Amino acid sequence: MECAADAIAYQEASIEIAASPVAVYDLVSDLVRMAEWSPESTGGSWRDGGTGQVGDVFDGSNKVGDNEWSREVEVAAADQGRDFTFVTGGVENNRTWWSYEMAPFGTGTTLTEKWWVVNKPPLWVDRSHDQFLERAAATIGMIETTLAGIKKSAESDTSSSRMSSSETSSPADSSSETGAQAMAEQMVSVSRVISASPEKIFDVLATPQGHVDMDGSGTVKGVISQDERLKLGSTFRMNMKIGVPYRMKSTVKEFEESRLIAWAHFFQHRWRYELEPVEGGTKVTETFDWSTARFPKGLEWAGYPTSHPKHMTATLERLAELVADD
Repeated sequence: MECAADAIAYQEASIEIAASPVAVYDLVSDLVRMAEWSPESTGGSWRDGGTGQVGDVFDGSNKVGDNEWSREVEVAAADQGRDFTFVTGGVENNRTWWSYEMAPFGTGTTLTEKWWVVNKPPLWVDRSHDQFLERAAATIGMIETTLAGIKKSAESDTSSSRMSSSETSSPADSSSETGAQAMAEQMVSVSRVISASPEKIFDVLATPQGHVDMDGSGTVKGVISQDERLKLGSTFRMNMKIGVPYRMKSTVKEFEESRLIAWAHFFQHRWRYELEPVEGGTKVTETFDWSTARFPKGLEWAGYPTSHPKHMTATLERLAELVADD
């Protein structure tokens, strides 16, 4: 289903799945199972014997951190293998919409999840516009986590017979053991020796504008608001873009002047920079730490631990350029 023209917020993401559109549809239309994939869904049930047809109502429960709430959703589209859409509070209230679109891709499916808001839910009416935008920004991470979970379930269902025939170990098992252990630690790091003092490098890290200047991922677009210089507990807001623009608020969680700084946003995984004086300059180690994340498995399913190191390497290269002597 297409996003409403009068929507006040919108996010979407897509993923390719090695399963048929009908198989994917059967998963996403089973809202009872949504708790397996969504970072905030904890379950629910169909009302009056509903099965996921247009007009059926599902009573869902959700939780993020210590916040728990319940919502009824009404199915607005149920086109098997193509489109499953529902809206919280019912179609008549026209509030928050969730849509799953399936399109054939080779022998599999491209699944696109869309989220948009037309009228703010009662919970958000009295909150500031910035708070609403932060919630909207956080939604893209939830969508990506949900899609990754659906992909895992769909592909597991279609490949179960192959998996059962390959249970015996092989020499390759031992070669992947180190990687599995590293993943279990829920941290990945990249280091570089930079020809500059820790103090000079830390001046870049302790300024949000420095994060824009050194970003090697292409996702950090600008500073919205910030403390003049970051310290423990400081907050800063940034303009971001991963497919679509959004805003993100982060808080400094670890801080030691000229030696250590780490921050986290809504999902609570941390970006950490450690500085160590060495011969020839400073050893800078950037770490993506998802051991503190609200939904660590979701980040793994989405592939962030394996995709981030190349961006981290590019970031350290740009940081070195920023602090290089003229």
